[in-house]
Amino acid sequence: MEKEPNISGKDLLPELRKEAVKEIARIKAEGKEKMAGEYKKTVMELRFINLVNKYIAEEFEELGVDGFSQIEPEQVHLLDHDGYYNSLNARKTGRGTSRIMKGAAYICRDNPEHRLDTYVAMLHESVHLCSCEKTEIYTLESDELHDFIDTSRTGYANFIYVEDRYEGNHEHFRGLNEAVTDMFVIDFFTRHKGEIADCLQITENEASGFQLNYSVYVELLEGIIEKISEFRNETSDETRKRFKRGALTGDMTHLRDIEHIYGPGSLRVLAAADSWVDGNEPNGEKIDKLFAFFKAEDDGEREKTALEILNEREREAYLKIRRKSISDGETISE
Repeated sequence: MEKEPNISGKDLLPELRKEAVKEIARIKAEGKEKMAGEYKKTVMELRFINLVNKYIAEEFEELGVDGFSQIEPEQVHLLDHDGYYNSLNARKTGRGTSRIMKGAAYICRDNPEHRLDTYVAMLHESVHLCSCEKTEIYTLESDELHDFIDTSRTGYANFIYVEDRYEGNHEHFRGLNEAVTDMFVIDFFTRHKGEIADCLQITENEASGFQLNYSVYVELLEGIIEKISEFRNETSDETRKRFKRGALTGDMTHLRDIEHIYGPGSLRVLAAADSWVDGNEPNGEKIDKLFAFFKAEDDGEREKTALEILNEREREAYLKIRRKSISDGETISE
C-alpha cells in the first residue's frame, strides 16, 4: 500500500489537493512504465530487490518509523548507456538516479567498473525512494496541473526553486542527503554480508573492490557525528540513528546541534555540500574547504572558510544569520 502523499502549497483549496493526489498517482504509475533501452531483470536482480525491501523494512522498524512502502520491481529501471545518460540527462559522475516524483529509480547497467556497482546503485536509489517525500503545488499559471506539481523535499535534500540574479535553482543539503543514504548502504552490506554474498555470488576478491559515490561526504558526516555525540554526551551510534531517522521521517530539527557546535550559519555551509548547480560540480578544492570548516576550532577561521565556500546568495544569508546572532547577544562558539 502506497503512503499518502505529503502535499503543501500556499492557499491550497481542498478540491485542488484532491486533484493533486490523483495526478500524483498518475505520475507514479507512469514511473513504472518500461523505458527505451531498459533491460529485462535477471533472477539475481529480482532476488536482490527482495533483499533490499527486507533490509529497508527492518531499518524502518529498528528506527521506530512507520510508513514503509514496498518497492516494486517495475519501479527500478536498469538501462543501457544511451537510455540512462541521454534520455534521462543524468549526471555523468554516477550510475544511478531517482525521480522521486515518479517513485522510480534508474540505473545504468552497461560497463560498470566493478560488477557490484549496479547492485550498490540499486540499493542506494531504493533508499532514496523510501525516504521522506514532500510535494509542493506551486502557484504558477498553467493549463495542466502536473506542470506545477513537483517534489520540494526528499530525505534531507531541499529543492529551492528561485530565479534570481545569482544562479537560478539551488538544492540545499544534497551532500548530507547522499551521505546519510550511503550510511544505510554501508550498514546493509556490513550487517548482511553473508546473505548478500550468497545472493550475488560475490567472490572474495569482489567483496572489497567496489566504491561508494559519496564516500567523501560520508567521511565528512562521520566527523560531524563524532562532534555531536560528544556535545550531547551520547554514543555515536545514537547520533547516527537520529540522522538516519530524519532521512525517513523528514525531521530536521536535530540539525540545530550543528549551529551550537560550529557557530551560527554553519548549517548554511553544510547545506552547500554537493549543492552547486549549473554544471558547477563540487571540486577537490571546495571539498577540502568543507573539511577545513568542520575541523577548525577557531570561529573566525570558520567564517573565513565559509565565505570562500558559499556562493553570493548563500554568503548573504550566512552573514545575515551571523549578524543577527551578535545583535541578539548570542555567544559565538569557539
